[in-house]
Amino acid sequence: MANCRSFNDITLGTLLMIALFLFQPMRPDYSWAATAVSTLEATPSTTATPTLFPVRISGKYGYIDNTGQIIIQPQFDIAGPFSDGLANVVPGGQGTQWGYIDTTGKLVIPATYDFSEDFKEGLALVKVNEKLGFIDKTGKPVIQPRYIDAGSFNEGLADVRVGRNWGYIDKTGKLVIPFQFEDTYPFSEGLARATVGEKFGFIDKAGPVCVKGLKQLG
Repeated sequence: MANCRSFNDITLGTLLMIALFLFQPMRPDYSWAATAVSTLEATPSTTATPTLFPVRISGKYGYIDNTGQIIIQPQFDIAGPFSDGLANVVPGGQGTQWGYIDTTGKLVIPATYDFSEDFKEGLALVKVNEKLGFIDKTGKPVIQPRYIDAGSFNEGLADVRVGRNWGYIDKTGKLVIPFQFEDTYPFSEGLARATVGEKFGFIDKAGPVCVKGLKQLG
């Protein structure tokens, strides 16, 4: 990438997003999924109705509403927040595989995944046989597991890794930004942070952009 395009009309939201990018840590480690927490905890769900919170009671996870009433009895080894009406869980006594429940606690997508994340923009990231892909809310594979590493969809694109390099795909699995980066972050406010060698900068969906005062890709 020899050149970057001018990016002059920066909104306050975009400036705040860039500031967050500059001070955020490297790509997070998702090994938390295999570690149980030792105290009672509640994490807000992102689904609108009903609002449920995963909690850990006596070694198992269930869900409460915003009044503290238990709606789904503690029965899961691990439980994530609700998103788009579904939550990713590891059912108790059934190994370490992940599946998805609805707001009644019914397992609607079988626990067949080595790892899973919550739904974003209608798709969820799942791991099968050490490869990552995406499913829809019926459990249908939309993008077959083929990636070494990947992030969830944001603003219509997901960052994925093949070999040592990262690129971005759309919701059909089409590669829209080639594998050329050593590290990437999700899109936000139309921009994503990316790294090439010792340089980092910002890209939009058409390529690198120039932001005055920041290191540039190229």
